Amino acid sequence: MADEVEHIAPKDLYPEAVFSWDNYLYACGPCNGPKNSRFAVLAGNPLQLIDVSRARGGAVTSPQVGAHALINPRVENPLQFLFLDLLNTFAFLPMQGLSATDVIRVNYTIEVLRLNDRDYLVDARRTAFGTYRARLREYVEEKAAGAAQSALDLRRDELLKVGHQTVWREMQRQHHNYQPLTDLFNFAPEALHW
Repeated sequence: MADEVEHIAPKDLYPEAVFSWDNYLYACGPCNGPKNSRFAVLAGNPLQLIDVSRARGGAVTSPQVGAHALINPRVENPLQFLFLDLLNTFAFLPMQGLSATDVIRVNYTIEVLRLNDRDYLVDARRTAFGTYRARLREYVEEKAAGAAQSALDLRRDELLKVGHQTVWREMQRQHHNYQPLTDLFNFAPEALHW
């Protein structure tokens, strides 16, 4: 829904970043609410996740210095860290091959934003998957029937207006793991680049 502006680094912890454009992110209220001012850094030797959130009414002190634990989509591509399980749970999971530090960051991000704990999010991803698959199938059928490029462009544009774009990106990335998707993308390889 992206109906709120969130400060990635909370303004009560990092007042110097309150007006930094790089610290602003559109967020939906249900995601922004659980995050609120929760924030952690990675610090120490060995690196540990340190919650620097300040309790309501707590003393105002500078947070522990360290690398921010939350994945920041303004400067990082979340799909380099997370993948969506399209075949079973429709839950976000850490990518294979990540460093131990990045796995900590992924798990922290999933937990703070409650990406897998809200059934309506998981259901919406599952529904989006079915909708994208159906739209791609329509495109392939019309292409096979010799439809004009303008009609195919309309089908493409309709597909790209479906919500939960991450599901589409994951379908493109994981199409080789699911034979019906493999077949659709083999017939319409241009869809891999939409």
